[in-house]
Amino acid sequence: DEETPYPGIHLLPEQYETEDMGGTMRLGAHETDIDEGTLAHEVYGDDSCTERHRHRYEVNPEYIDELETEGLVFSGRADNRMEILEREDHPFFFGTQAHPEFRSRPDRASPPFVAFVETVLELADATGDGAVDDVDGAVDDADGAVDDADGAADGDDATSESADEPNEVSL
Repeated sequence: DEETPYPGIHLLPEQYETEDMGGTMRLGAHETDIDEGTLAHEVYGDDSCTERHRHRYEVNPEYIDELETEGLVFSGRADNRMEILEREDHPFFFGTQAHPEFRSRPDRASPPFVAFVETVLELADATGDGAVDDVDGAVDDADGAVDDADGAADGDDATSESADEPNEVSL
């Protein structure tokens, strides 16, 4: 809403004069500096990350101090742009301006997705409700289906010795 008195999210400054919005987004890979001791640092295991972007809006820098006094932590920045935010009082409150799904692959998931799934599994295991066993079983079933499909594509039948070997799933 262009008329809002509280523009917490606003158009990127370089977009102010843009009339034809086609092809004018902030696109491509951009590096983000990550604060040590944060969830983002734990997720990426480094002081920076490179993720792809596709947007034309950002957190309004005029509101950052106020948002941080209310519990948000902007743990990743690219110059004055807030790229990653989190809350310390939540098991996995992690938001990013980037699109980590653009760099994820079936055999190499992006770090935020891996960390999210690991947190869910840890929390489910901590509750002792059997949810982890259900997830592990589903992963095993899916892995077996992939092996069967791989074997069929390679001309192997599913009863070969390689089909009986355990498979590892890396998140």
